Amino acid sequence: MNKIVERKRVAVSIAGHDPSGGAGIDADVAAFLACGVHPATVLTCATVQNTLGVSGIFELPKEIVERQIDALAADFEICAAKTGMLHSPKMVKLVARKAAKLGLTLVVDPVLAATTGASLSGCGSYALAKAIAEELLPHAYLVTPNVPEAESLCGIAIRCEDDIREACRKLHGLGARNVLIKGGHFGGGDESTAQDTLFDGREFYTFTLPRIKDKKAHGSGCTLSALITGYLARGMVLKEAVSLSKRVLWSMIKNGYAPGKGVDVLNHSDCGGLFLPPASVLLECGSKRFCAWDELSQAAARLLRSLRAELVAEVGMNFAYALNGAAGHRDVCALNGRISVSRCEEGCASFYGGADFGASKHVASIALAAMAREPDKRCALNVRYGEKNLEACKKAGLSIGNFNRKEQPKDADSSMEWGTADACGRLGFVPDVIWDAGDDGKEPMIRLIGKNPADVLSKLESIIKSRF
Repeated sequence: MNKIVERKRVAVSIAGHDPSGGAGIDADVAAFLACGVHPATVLTCATVQNTLGVSGIFELPKEIVERQIDALAADFEICAAKTGMLHSPKMVKLVARKAAKLGLTLVVDPVLAATTGASLSGCGSYALAKAIAEELLPHAYLVTPNVPEAESLCGIAIRCEDDIREACRKLHGLGARNVLIKGGHFGGGDESTAQDTLFDGREFYTFTLPRIKDKKAHGSGCTLSALITGYLARGMVLKEAVSLSKRVLWSMIKNGYAPGKGVDVLNHSDCGGLFLPPASVLLECGSKRFCAWDELSQAAARLLRSLRAELVAEVGMNFAYALNGAAGHRDVCALNGRISVSRCEEGCASFYGGADFGASKHVASIALAAMAREPDKRCALNVRYGEKNLEACKKAGLSIGNFNRKEQPKDADSSMEWGTADACGRLGFVPDVIWDAGDDGKEPMIRLIGKNPADVLSKLESIIKSRF
């Protein structure tokens, strides 16, 4: 049978080439691929640069740039496009004219300088910023300046949150339908965070995540605007596209690396799974949620490096961590999906999902029941039941309790909550391990309980050491 291949939507980058691969069209292509869209490109400039800096810029004749745009428009249905390095007012005017003629959904990244600080304008930043403001913004669906670029475009100094909002209004007044001022150069008074501000002409929205220490990522601005463009090309609404792009970029920076002697570059190929923050942990939702997600994700990644197939239950394994004072499952962060035996290779387990609040019911119920008795016991992990595993728990010196499913009252809503409470009640405290021998259609199970993911993981590692 022939495989039906869905036709990919097309996104276009109109920008310069970075031979180091970290920024410009090169980064945009990687970002488009991460979004699941087909990347098409229009080259405006060739640069001589690396991760240490820019030493040369060579602008292509505008006739060649125009022919590239026309060639793509004649062949593709362009779902969204973005601009990057345009270098001169004449190039800005050309792109503005073509965007208007083609009716492009255009994201304007008003690039004026590289991450290393080098100017990317052939006529001075003022003249280039003036051309972008006057010629290109009236055709922009979205403009994505950082703070220095926003200051150049609208002519005001940005020192506080009120200034950012005023700059958004001015840029909207210049014709941009939507404005996103990126917060990499501004923490809203808090240097530990990076806040992006979106204005749609009516409402303001903020997207905030912690800054990543000791990371100065080459191409981060290019990549954010490209991610947004890619998600818009896929039909995502703007607010959702910005939120997802912000979180994907954070993951790319977090997992970035230094291929040369200068600044880091983004890791476009390792930006999902456990390292992709879900929308529920943006700092607007409360910093405690991000911290809990980060703790659990780091511990889960460590878990996967040492986990043995013999410890993974047939129904899979989950890892849950409740917020202090959690009121229900929505306040418990857990793996989105389970680690399963079928994904174990050479005795090690692998997991391709992420972590989020409300992702688990069963293991989350264990954590909630444990903390109902001892509020600092907020984390749980289920492990495959077996005599060898249970014996390893004993050898590791862990405290152990159990319950019998056959004794569960008919009016008990949750087996996990009742069983955990029953085992704790018999002992008078919350043990490290609670097990049960199962029932008809119910797999026997061992559950580890601790104060936090690191605590639970240390108990699992002691079991591994005792058994293997």
